[in-house]
Amino acid sequence: MADWLQCCGVTTVAMESTGVYWIPLFEILDRRGLQPCVINARHMKNVPGRRTDWHECQWIQFLHSAGLLRAVFGPMIRCARCGCRIQHVISDITGTSGLAIIDAILAGERNPAELAKLRDPRIKASREIVEKSLLGNWREEQLFTLGQSLELYRS
Repeated sequence: MADWLQCCGVTTVAMESTGVYWIPLFEILDRRGLQPCVINARHMKNVPGRRTDWHECQWIQFLHSAGLLRAVFGPMIRCARCGCRIQHVISDITGTSGLAIIDAILAGERNPAELAKLRDPRIKASREIVEKSLLGNWREEQLFTLGQSLELYRS
């Protein structure tokens, strides 16, 4: 899709921020050289009329191309979320398994299968579920923050 947009001469793409679902698309478009622009959903809430998602995306793009929508500052929000959802699978992230997995991530391991092997057998979630929860985009600033948080926790 990003290649097609670039062929058509599109350089910026506007999207509405709903939950965390915009983050993967934002990262894909950003990596492909486009300039994604995240629009605050509250700004669209006051626009009258009932629209389907298809009509709303066209309306957002029209308003953005006319310069009538401001982008929210997304990079800081995006950097704070790596996509890893281990805290929903391991109830005590500061327990044996959680700390072992965090230590391995900070040591450079990114393979979810290898990280899932570090889980304690007493954890109710299966190895496959733990693997799925460890899928994410590991950015340098996220790893730095994780390391700082772990250091503070252990001191």
